[in-house]
Amino acid sequence: MAADDKKEIKEAPQRVESREMPRNDAVIITQENFSGPLPRPDILAGYEKILPGAANRIVSMAENQSAHRHSLENWVVRADAIRSLGGLVCAFLIVIAAMGIGTYLTIQGKPVTGIIVALGSLGTIVAAFLYTNTNKVAKEKKDRDSEETN
Repeated sequence: MAADDKKEIKEAPQRVESREMPRNDAVIITQENFSGPLPRPDILAGYEKILPGAANRIVSMAENQSAHRHSLENWVVRADAIRSLGGLVCAFLIVIAAMGIGTYLTIQGKPVTGIIVALGSLGTIVAAFLYTNTNKVAKEKKDRDSEETN
């Protein structure tokens, strides 16, 4: 390597011009959130502009979906009411049968066994009722607490 080449290499970094890159002093971030069965009105208008009649079809679709959801909710409420009534009827029949069996045993000369059968079945039904109501109240409280935090 020649001496001139070494000198040129040593001087090369001094000849490089430094350029400053443009600097961004501020960054603006925009975020829009929209929640609902229909798009925002400006977006809905955009659909209508691109395809005439699209907005009406989208609104109709949302109305149909809402009606379907309401019918399902009504069905669930009716089913819960029927299930609850069925549970009450079954509990009533069990208690009546146990009281009848307890009375029969008492008449047959077995009063201790008769009382145990009658009160045992009644106690079981009462315990199940209290357990169910306690869990229901706890669940409702938990749901209220979670709604308040959201």
